[in-house]
Amino acid sequence: MLPAEPTLRRMRADALMIALCLEYGLNALALVRICVFLVDFVARGLGRDCRRILLLVLYGIGAVIGPCCQEHLADRAGFAAALRAAFLIEAVAVALPAVTTSPAALIVST
Repeated sequence: MLPAEPTLRRMRADALMIALCLEYGLNALALVRICVFLVDFVARGLGRDCRRILLLVLYGIGAVIGPCCQEHLADRAGFAAALRAAFLIEAVAVALPAVTTSPAALIVST
């Protein structure tokens, strides 16, 4: 007996899962550089060594609070809207140090 052909719904679910995995990988690829090197850029590139610890602490706080806020937004606005909002916020945060290196902008970027 031949196995049943995948239904259109199953093929769509598989395509969405592949798209989500691809998005997750590209997101990680884009953000890893800023996450790893922002503190080094502030310390060495800008010569502001004392702010390095502050940025690490803020990054840790953001890493804890960010997913909770995104989950709350996803519950209220839907997964797709929350994902788009997260991408927009991440894009602004990553681009901000290229525009200005003021302490406030670096804190927001972190």
